[in-house]
Amino acid sequence: MTKNSEKLIESYEISKQSIDGVINPLEVIQLFEKHQIEYMLVGGHMLAYHTDNPRATVDVDFIIAKKDFKQAVSIINNVYPNLILNDKNHHITFDDKNDTSKHSERIDLIKDEFPLFKLVLKSIQNTNEEIKIPILEAAIVLKFAACISPNRPEEDKLVDQADLIQLIKSNNNLNKKIVSTLSESIYTGGSNELMQVIEDVLNNKAINL
Repeated sequence: MTKNSEKLIESYEISKQSIDGVINPLEVIQLFEKHQIEYMLVGGHMLAYHTDNPRATVDVDFIIAKKDFKQAVSIINNVYPNLILNDKNHHITFDDKNDTSKHSERIDLIKDEFPLFKLVLKSIQNTNEEIKIPILEAAIVLKFAACISPNRPEEDKLVDQADLIQLIKSNNNLNKKIVSTLSESIYTGGSNELMQVIEDVLNNKAINL
């Protein structure tokens, strides 16, 4: 197991300390690998992989290829019968029935219905292990997309913005061409906005998304 992969275990252990019923990301990854599901691990565990500051996260997030989505849902439904399936249109969450808070999801399967998600599925970090996780540039663009999403709760956007800053600061040698291509798939002009954000973060300037 590589140092970066060990960070996934660390973020899982941190999560267990404050959240009941959290799922080990490596456990789900093994299921998807076994059934040859085209997936990408994203969310809080993606942040842990790319930075030195793993944090607690309530769920394990995956982007799933359209062709494999129904099978992925069926696999999770069968393996985790204690979780409640919640269809949210563009994604399906599996929620802890004992958690009455608004953060009851434990596994989140996201359909690759948007151009960015389709591109991210092809932007795989070379881990030398059976773990499919986005390259750093794709991780940054995903967090940027979350920060500017009109459907994202404001309190979650604050966490997303902090995550985005950490990801940007984790490596000064980003491939700007990749960042530009991915961010432009969000909306026309997305590349210009994100590149300015990256410049501001690297120069320790405040950002406002």
